[in-house]
Amino acid sequence: MKVITNPSVYFVGKQIVNQEELDRFLSGHGVTWQSDSEVASEVISETAGRICYMSFAKPRPGGNSAYLKHIKEVGHGSVLEHSVFNLIFTGVSRSLTHELVRHRAGWAYSQLSQRYVDESVAEYVCPDIIANDPELLEIWQDSVEYSHRAYVKLAEKLNTKIRREMAVDYLKHSPLASGIMACNPDLLEPPPEAKTTIRKAARQAA
Repeated sequence: MKVITNPSVYFVGKQIVNQEELDRFLSGHGVTWQSDSEVASEVISETAGRICYMSFAKPRPGGNSAYLKHIKEVGHGSVLEHSVFNLIFTGVSRSLTHELVRHRAGWAYSQLSQRYVDESVAEYVCPDIIANDPELLEIWQDSVEYSHRAYVKLAEKLNTKIRREMAVDYLKHSPLASGIMACNPDLLEPPPEAKTTIRKAARQAA
């Protein structure tokens, strides 16, 4: 059994702009336009916003940065959802991923299955507030170890076909959750009142 206190984030994918097709669209509507951003996700979001009002011919001053800032200010967040990055998160708890799934607008998930992946050798995520207090850490470790031993015994005694999906229900403590997510980068700015673990993972991804 391994205890983890810090998440890891792997940046594995991002958008590209098909400039030829974008230019074909603009030409078909009798306009020319070029964003001053070289970041594909920013260009796609700006394009999406300008399509709503066909504002390519007379763009506001300030370029892409000013445009997207205004979009955030007026709350037209739908155009930002066209911006997608692909991240793999590891070292985060099921508690954290459940919070993300509850607020999943703009996200797509593929997550480690506790039903099909054996948890006999498991990793657990310990919150900083517990990890930094020896007394609390000892209580937490005793509880996790007891829970894990029970899981292993249940998995061994239950029928092989159903053992994990039945036994995993016993794991009440922050087992490791790994997964790949497609996300809107604007959602990687959680508010101050968000869970500490969520803000910690967001800082790793930023």
